[in-house]
Amino acid sequence: MVIAHATVAGRLALRMLMENEPELELVAAAATAADAGRVARERHADFLVLYEGLLATGRTGVLPAACTVVLLGMEGRPAAGTAALIPGARRYVLWDRAAEDLPPVLRGRATPTVSPA
Repeated sequence: MVIAHATVAGRLALRMLMENEPELELVAAAATAADAGRVARERHADFLVLYEGLLATGRTGVLPAACTVVLLGMEGRPAAGTAALIPGARRYVLWDRAAEDLPPVLRGRATPTVSPA
């Protein structure tokens, strides 16, 4: 799994969350969508956890078909075009519920989905 957030604090929070989940392997962290996409391709990541705010500054590029993108956002429902911006975006988790909702999504036990507004 690759995590991506624009701030050091955001990346640290995600890293700490993942360290508490022994069955989930964090392989890299990135500060931009482009870097996250590059690392996900290089490391053959199965998940890319991407803060949706990064989409305003760039794109991930084409990701491996096996890479599921989980968008972290601030709104109860993502904007209508959010999912279309990232091929493979299949999940949406609220940032303020990431500690509760993200691990089950990554383990395949919960399925909050990206849906149009």
